[in-house]
Amino acid sequence: MLMNKIKTRFGIRTMLVGLLACSMMSCDNNLDIEIIGVKGDPHDPSKAIKVTDWSPKEGGSGQQMVIYGENFGNDPSIIKVAVGGNEAVVISAVGNAIYCTVPSKPATNVAPDFNGTEDEVIPEADADVAPAQEEAPAGFGLTVAVGAQGTMKVASVENAFSYKKVWRVGTLLGKVNDKNELEVKDGPFDDCGNFYKPQMFAVDPLNPNHLYVSGDNNGDVRLIDFENEYVYTIIKGNTTPGQRIRSVSFCPTNILKRRQDGSIKELYPDFALEPYPADGDVGAYDLILTHDHFTTTSPAVTLYRRNRGGSYSATDEFGETGYTIGEQAFKNSDRITVATGISCNGAYVHPYSGSLFFNSYSTAEMFKMDALRIFDGKEDRKAVSQFKFGETGWEFNNVCHPDGLYMVMCMINRGWLGKSVYNRANDTFAAGMGFVGSDSVMGLGGGAGYLDDIGLSAKCNGPRQAIFVYNEAYEGNEDKYDMYFTDANNHCIRKVTPQGIVTTFAGRGNNGTWGYADGLAREEAQFNQPMALAYNAERNEFYVGDVENKRIRVIYEE
Repeated sequence: MLMNKIKTRFGIRTMLVGLLACSMMSCDNNLDIEIIGVKGDPHDPSKAIKVTDWSPKEGGSGQQMVIYGENFGNDPSIIKVAVGGNEAVVISAVGNAIYCTVPSKPATNVAPDFNGTEDEVIPEADADVAPAQEEAPAGFGLTVAVGAQGTMKVASVENAFSYKKVWRVGTLLGKVNDKNELEVKDGPFDDCGNFYKPQMFAVDPLNPNHLYVSGDNNGDVRLIDFENEYVYTIIKGNTTPGQRIRSVSFCPTNILKRRQDGSIKELYPDFALEPYPADGDVGAYDLILTHDHFTTTSPAVTLYRRNRGGSYSATDEFGETGYTIGEQAFKNSDRITVATGISCNGAYVHPYSGSLFFNSYSTAEMFKMDALRIFDGKEDRKAVSQFKFGETGWEFNNVCHPDGLYMVMCMINRGWLGKSVYNRANDTFAAGMGFVGSDSVMGLGGGAGYLDDIGLSAKCNGPRQAIFVYNEAYEGNEDKYDMYFTDANNHCIRKVTPQGIVTTFAGRGNNGTWGYADGLAREEAQFNQPMALAYNAERNEFYVGDVENKRIRVIYEE
């Protein structure tokens, strides 16, 4: 992760309110701290300083910290704080309390010598060490120094703070001016403008460092290239069958090879589909787009064939080489109109059968097109209805489980997620059922809302894109993946375990308000209509298309 690209914001009003609140009552230790004076008394250089308590005692870098004690003064410019061997950022002081942020985890537990050079030693008489705190966890020492350089009063506490990994939200890409105006342009990461309605992400299965993003309404598909630190526009809206692209996804593998090498039979012993022809490069990591139209003859699903033989190419999991990746992967590529219809919001290829499953907003229906028909070159392709939800006007998209066990449907305008189990014998999905939350018409007290709970009892509002992330703790179970999804109208990212336990992963901090703020994933970060979501296992990072903030955000562990 390019940490220098991540910007951290601190709201001054939030800092002051937090400091005053924590000074008058404990954040977690029931302290009784009295602030003397409006801003606290100034530091008295004739007296020692003392550290009496601090909060929190464990956490991650960038976390807010309040240190309580005596004779700190009210001038942050003469105050130094260190955790272990790293200096913290001091924000403010009010006499008997210092507000700062926890620095990055140090490599050493030796406090810096704030009074002079490395050859000088702080006189022991200057150190007023606070009594040991029973609740202080084993970890890095906390050091506070106040006063003029060379004559600073120093107080320190051993084993004061334990680092633990925390999830943080940063800003990866996108800059906007004070008027929040839009400027979309190709360029390096530090000069690529911002992003217009980044609605869906797709990770290139041949290179996890290539992230594709579709922009709703303008019809553009852009490539975020982490290797070259550059953003390209690879498909312009005026070259697509329709201006409004609703989703972007990939054929997840070379379907022909997967059928021929036996991996399907190993995972699905009862897989009884017709085999592919002996030759042909079928489903070789091609790009799939869906479109929102208002005529039955307009393209609903289009497929862009990946170019072969480019200078920038990759080898796949089967040893096949020559697949072009990067900016040239789909430049002037063959485009196939797979299906026509009205208002398609999502399409996804089953990872083992290769069949395409896509939906229709206008008929509230899920369709299937057999993989053989997609690539047979005939013009009379006809999709087969899988199931309907009983009425029109259902806006939803769909994603298949990585092992093909089931399909998840994000019911965007209904406020819940559905689940459909895969039938391996005939390559179909059963009728969708409730998975997370419920519709108000189900009679379960459902409807859009916000609640972390289990399965149908949970509530969400505007779920947009769902992804699966492998969890090694589930190894040995049939389902080894947690599911994450963007809850757009709740301005947060949710997590769902295989058992259906729903929690909030990021966002809805700061009393659940929407906005734009980086920081701790749950306590500080804010989104405004997050829609696109992707995960990079190599980097252990999540990426979020933050629509109304016109940016690409990153969630990383630190």
